[in-house]
Amino acid sequence: MKKAMMCAAVAAGMLVSGCAATPPGANAVPVPPERVMAYQEKPQGVDYGTVIITRDSSFFGAGNAATLNIDGKPVAEVGSSERVRLYVPAGEHIFSAKMPMLPRKDVEAIIKPA
Repeated sequence: MKKAMMCAAVAAGMLVSGCAATPPGANAVPVPPERVMAYQEKPQGVDYGTVIITRDSSFFGAGNAATLNIDGKPVAEVGSSERVRLYVPAGEHIFSAKMPMLPRKDVEAIIKPA
């Protein structure tokens, strides 16, 4: 009986691990430059940090771009399975993401120099 239960547990583990999804953003492509409105270039004479934001490929909201804001300023329109690399001045910032018909999500972050 123990042997049968052990075999069943191993088989179930193999099935579950075989169905594991790819990590979020593993297949993400860069946001096209025309949809990045700010922080695309490394600032001169200012300490900055590099921030990479990746949107996964989930089905929910896949047809709509998310508007990314930093400190209330529009920065990029990020679609499903896209990522954006931003060069943000060091310091405290509020990052926001908003999709049509959904509430805005805010995150406070402290960006440290690269």
